Amino acid sequence: MRRTSVVVTLGLMTILFGCSNDPPPSGGPGGAGGMGGVGGAGGMGGIGGAGGAGGVGGACTPVDDGNPCTIDTCEEGSAVHDPAPAGTPCAGSGSWCDGMGTCVQCLAPSDCPDVDELCQTRTCLMGQCGVDFTPAGTAHSLQITGNCQVDLCDGQGGTKSQADDTDLPNDNNPCTDDLCMGGVPLLVDKPEGAPCGANHQCNAFGICVG
Repeated sequence: MRRTSVVVTLGLMTILFGCSNDPPPSGGPGGAGGMGGVGGAGGMGGIGGAGGAGGVGGACTPVDDGNPCTIDTCEEGSAVHDPAPAGTPCAGSGSWCDGMGTCVQCLAPSDCPDVDELCQTRTCLMGQCGVDFTPAGTAHSLQITGNCQVDLCDGQGGTKSQADDTDLPNDNNPCTDDLCMGGVPLLVDKPEGAPCGANHQCNAFGICVG
């Protein structure tokens, strides 16, 4: 009975796996290789951040430039020196600001010291005081009438007298002739009996009598 079991077992194995002399069955065709995966898209660059706003400058402090004819102030955060108005009093060698940042002696002749005289007047040229002399030989405005003289400017601001025999004296005496001789007044009595008014005559002493 044991022999029968072995035979049966071998027979079943023969059926299942075939005879040992048969070649092994061929393998099936190889499968196709897989396709490479698609690379991922590159990431987008980030947007740059906005720059920071500039800081506000520090407070401006006016700077004294030592010029009395400028106004020391600030404009748009910077120190500036604007000209002071013309006529502003100033120190130093001058007296007034000229409106352009300079201290000058004058803006007009009346700003200059002293006063105008008969033969000279004050001037103001380019902020400097000066004197203008009346030309020599010019008769000035202040004359003494009836002294047989004429007062003239000497060209240096002074005056001088010159004989003028047309500048006759007048003694208000109808019995004298009022004359000039070489710049000297001369009063000459009229002849005795010369008429000197209605029914009046000059006497020997130059007196009008009736």
